[in-house]
Amino acid sequence: PICLWTQTSNYYDIISKQGVVAGWGKTETSVSASDKPYFAELPVVDESTCLRSNPVFSQITSRRSFCVGNRDGK
Repeated sequence: PICLWTQTSNYYDIISKQGVVAGWGKTETSVSASDKPYFAELPVVDESTCLRSNPVFSQITSRRSFCVGNRDGK
């Protein structure tokens, strides 16, 4: 499990704030998963903006997830 935040339990209070995401998955240039974790600092995005940005997101998000990212795709 990962601790998401400690200041508040209200999702709307963290929209547009910077968060850190981490993982061991494949990168854009790799063939296999990484053996070391990578991380990125990205802003938290509100749900409607997230879902409008890509139709696939409605299939892979849930009430237990939230979106992060920049509008420039990075």
